[in-house]
Amino acid sequence: MRLEQLATLLEVERHKSLSLACIPLHMTQQTLSACIRSMERELGIAILKRTGRGVRFTAEGEKVLAYAREAVPGYRNLLAEFARSSPKCGTAKGAELRIYVNSLFYLACLTEMLKDFCASHPEVKIITLGAAPDFIRERLLEPEEDGVYRVGLLNVPYTEEGKPEKVFVNSSELNFIPLEGGSYHACVGKNSPLARKRELSLRALLREPLVIGAADEFNVTPLHYMLSRHGKPNIVLSSSSLNLWRDAIAANMGVGFVHDIFLDGREPFHSSLKDIVPIRIREKLWAVTGCLIAGRPQGIIEKFIAFLPKDKATKEKRYD
Repeated sequence: MRLEQLATLLEVERHKSLSLACIPLHMTQQTLSACIRSMERELGIAILKRTGRGVRFTAEGEKVLAYAREAVPGYRNLLAEFARSSPKCGTAKGAELRIYVNSLFYLACLTEMLKDFCASHPEVKIITLGAAPDFIRERLLEPEEDGVYRVGLLNVPYTEEGKPEKVFVNSSELNFIPLEGGSYHACVGKNSPLARKRELSLRALLREPLVIGAADEFNVTPLHYMLSRHGKPNIVLSSSSLNLWRDAIAANMGVGFVHDIFLDGREPFHSSLKDIVPIRIREKLWAVTGCLIAGRPQGIIEKFIAFLPKDKATKEKRYD
């Protein structure tokens, strides 16, 4: 058994999910499952038990986990000790920019946003991951790695006083840089009975089945948060697929939501909204998209933020 295998168990324990653990491990869920099965065969025991709510360690698995908690940190400390005392050698390593996104819509738009950035900085390797706000916070607060830069792109609900909802994401020890703000529109299929409405109230919306776009299965979007303040939303579909989100609304499975900033003609939403009718919501569901970072923007992070779209209302604000 290798120490790398034991390290995977620590991530599974941390996230209580194989799908979430495979993200920081930079491996597919299939590869992670195969790694754990290999350990189970070698030891002749079952390490994990799959349940409907994720995974948990068996009694034997807890014993292996206890060993991993001692062995893996000790090995990493040994490597760090020699890394500090050894002279630097080898060729320069290209930078890696990890972008964590909680908005399905912003995630879908990243291709266009990154095109020019990658052309200007071909030495930078880009990794994009859809994730929930708490998960993004954890990743941004991890110890620094040489050549690795991390930034969160979050859509955050704002209060009526124009301040971010701190309950939605704990930004202590981090900085939030607002980029674009606006309110949500409801959207329905062009053949829906609601398509002729010019405006809908939240009270009326909460009587309808709802289709929500989410970047991952555990995501809590600003819509989840804001709608829950007005009642219990009937969410019939929460999807990380832009095509599925659009097709469900076009087929009148439910009412969807789209933020103002994606109604300006930018792709891929200009094409995706062809069969969908946006409707103004009487009450304001205000949310701002911005960057969550550790420390102040500098280096690759500062250059990346410069490529992102901004509006006049938010570009001068800072939230620490």
